Amino acid sequence: MSINGFMEELRENGAFSKKRKRRTKEAQNEHLLETHKIKDPCSFSHLKCYEKFSNTERQEIHDSFWKRDFNERHIFIRLMVERKMPQRRRSRKGKKSSERKFVFKFFLPKKEKIEADKEIVCITMFLHTLGYNKDGKTILKTSLSAEIGSIDCIIDKRGKQIK
Repeated sequence: MSINGFMEELRENGAFSKKRKRRTKEAQNEHLLETHKIKDPCSFSHLKCYEKFSNTERQEIHDSFWKRDFNERHIFIRLMVERKMPQRRRSRKGKKSSERKFVFKFFLPKKEKIEADKEIVCITMFLHTLGYNKDGKTILKTSLSAEIGSIDCIIDKRGKQIK
């Protein structure tokens, strides 16, 4: 038996591994929803954000967030997080002054009010409503890393490079 005949016989029997099939859009969305389930609201916050939103409202926000595509999710985060300069800086004796460049305020959209209206919440409530861990601040860094007025830097260009 020749080598080519032997190789063809192996292929027919399935001895060689096949390429893994890519997920469809629906399967990708289902996988994202499974990995990013809504988490418990914050238990203590000086903003009392746990009283501002019911679990059904939070679930609606979570579902509408994950129905969006990659770029729209990042734009949503950019619209719901406000980045400002600190109002005052305090110098302490013998210590280096605060080097904080920005202060962040987090908001969630309020359904009962007008669509443009949003309610201030703590970072824990914001991330847990969207299905992220409190320690998983990578999404915030990537969404907010672009310049303040620019949305162009957020657009996902993976696999779309022009040669």
